[in-house]
Formats: sequence, C-alpha cells, structure tokens
Amino acid sequence: MTVIARFVQRSPTIMIYWIHMRSAIEQPLTLLHVVVHSSFVKSRFAKTTVHKAAMSNNMEECQRLLDCGAHVNPVDHYGWTPLHEACNHGHYEIGELLIQRGADINRKSKSGTTPLMDAVNNNHVNVIQLLLEKGANVYANDQQALLCISLTTEQEVPEDTKISR
Repeated sequence: MTVIARFVQRSPTIMIYWIHMRSAIEQPLTLLHVVVHSSFVKSRFAKTTVHKAAMSNNMEECQRLLDCGAHVNPVDHYGWTPLHEACNHGHYEIGELLIQRGADINRKSKSGTTPLMDAVNNNHVNVIQLLLEKGANVYANDQQALLCISLTTEQEVPEDTKISR
C-alpha cells in the first residue's frame, strides 16, 4: 500500500478530497470506483464489498460490483473469497454468479477449506450440487485432513447427492 493510500485510509474526509483531486488531475473517479477497486475499502477482517454482498445474498449489489470491475476472488483475513461466503451461507444464485464470473471454485482458505467444504459443513445440498456440477475437487484436504468426499457421505444429505466411496 502506498503512503498516500495509508494516509487516505485514516480519514473519510481525506479520501473524498483525494478522489476530488485525482479526478481533476487524472481521470474522473466516482466513489463507486473507489469502493470497487480500492484495496483500502475493507472491513476489520479485510472483507470487501463483494464479500459482504455474497454474505448477505444481495444479488443486485454483487452483480453491480462485478459489472464495475470488482475482483471476483479477493481474499479476506482468513483467506476466504466471496464464493466461500456464498457457499457457507447457502446462497446458490450468488455462488452461481461468482462461478460464471470466474471465481476459483477450489480456492483454499488459510485453514485449507474450500467452498465445497463450507457448503458440506452447513448441509447446503443445492450449493453442493452446483459445485460438483462445476467441477469442484472432492479430494481437497483441509488442515485437519478432512476429505470433502468423507464429509458428503457422512452428513445427512439426500442419497441422490451423496458421493459413493
């Protein structure tokens, strides 16, 4: 992060002034551009606006952010992407959108969990089916050496969704 970015991060007033000055000097910037592209517009745990839209199942906002060029695979403090959040909360449509826009379906968090593991751990059957249809790796290990394939066969999941060993 540049010195200017660190300085701007400390005050919303300074950020607005910086946007105004940069717009006059370089190219016009809107607040939406800053929210979408800025590395310093994150929450305490480094969740971006796309993370938050995915968590809250806000399809319209998620689509708008991605249409404006927001990154589809930003990682938070724990290494989670917006797809991890969507799968963890069972948000099928958001997950589908993120995958269509290029989300890494097998991205591991810092603890080694994948979006599929998040969906399995929370018994979100429709999201599990989506991820499997899109080619999620069922053999990806997390740090506790849990296999997705084990989780999908041990959880209470309808028979037609289970993966046989």
